[in-house]
Amino acid sequence: MKIRLHYVNSKRLYGAEAFEKEARALGVNRCLPLGFIKHIKWGENILLATFEPKVLAEGRDGRGNKRGGTAHVFGYFTVSGLSYIASAEFREAFTSLLCVTGSSERNETIQRQCGSYMIGRSCIISDNIEDVICKAQNLAEERGEKVKFFVSGAFTPTVLTITPASFSRALITVETNIEPENITADIIKLVNKLENYSKRTYIKTQAKAGRPRKEQ
Repeated sequence: MKIRLHYVNSKRLYGAEAFEKEARALGVNRCLPLGFIKHIKWGENILLATFEPKVLAEGRDGRGNKRGGTAHVFGYFTVSGLSYIASAEFREAFTSLLCVTGSSERNETIQRQCGSYMIGRSCIISDNIEDVICKAQNLAEERGEKVKFFVSGAFTPTVLTITPASFSRALITVETNIEPENITADIIKLVNKLENYSKRTYIKTQAKAGRPRKEQ
């Protein structure tokens, strides 16, 4: 079976253990390109993994020629929400385009290892994800504004190794004999407006090692 997979490993932010601990407490919330999000379905399960590259050969500089590798799956999340960051004017216009069946003011501040944000209004909608993203893209183009979207859902642990596997910072599709059951019918479809978003800043690897940065 084919299933989408997303890598979370970063030496500067997350490893599997840290990510899982946070995901169990707060759920998963991952920023992805709109072109990838629009193909996701409500209730779809997306595998979460760390990537171990395969070193084919080592050059004179001691660096390996990395191509492909292994995906170490440690869980998955079930897509039940979309969150976005945009101007107040965009948020107002965008909400009017959605098929909203209910809403509530949350004003809840979330602290994650990658940054922090406040969830303002949450809307329950009947739109499918493709329609939501298309509406957002069209409105952003009309207004000349950039918007950022996140995909969210509850985390479930599972262990699986997939090899060979390619790497992407967005999503890849993998073949596996194990696929979690999709639960589209039971999903409450949420769109959250995020405010006061603050992305964590971190020191580049070169700076940490005390090496001078290359001139651009």
